[in-house]
Amino acid sequence: MQALLFPDIGLKTLGSNSSGAAFTWPKIVAGDDLRLKLRLTETISGEKVLSRRTLSALKLSIGKQDARPTSGTFQLKLGSASESAGVNTTTALACNISEGDLTTALNALSDAALSAKKPFAVVKRDDSYHIRAADSGTVTWVVVDNALLPQSLVDIRPYSFDEGTSYELRQTPSHPVSAPRLGPTRLRPFKSNFLAAS
Repeated sequence: MQALLFPDIGLKTLGSNSSGAAFTWPKIVAGDDLRLKLRLTETISGEKVLSRRTLSALKLSIGKQDARPTSGTFQLKLGSASESAGVNTTTALACNISEGDLTTALNALSDAALSAKKPFAVVKRDDSYHIRAADSGTVTWVVVDNALLPQSLVDIRPYSFDEGTSYELRQTPSHPVSAPRLGPTRLRPFKSNFLAAS
């Protein structure tokens, strides 16, 4: 089964055509294949037009695949050295930590190797934490002592911009091996971008 979707990147709506008519999801049963094609649009001066942006990343979540943990903690280790609390490893971070508390925890690390990276800047948006080092450089991240419930992963993904690299930290549910999951997808560059338009 195939479906053609028209997301409006400014209004954050999903339509079945370029005019924005409502989209109805097809019924899917176990074993079905579903292919989604996107034609990204944006509204400029009240008129919908096809967007000409470059796609740099894409996320897809169906149902509760993208839920957050409701309790528990995790810790972050920065750099490749052995784990050392307060030096290169944060204290226990709550599942719903605020951006201010995460900023404080990262900047409290005393490892001299992190001095060029501080202060870290953190912005929480759409349940993700967007983290940028002061030098906009790369950082090695390791999740340690993950005690999130329901059992969850802490995904940390880099994304590049003109001046350097930022990171998105997002908590996502882990599932038993038997549960269906969407696998990673390698994107081929093409014009039109839903996510880079922020």
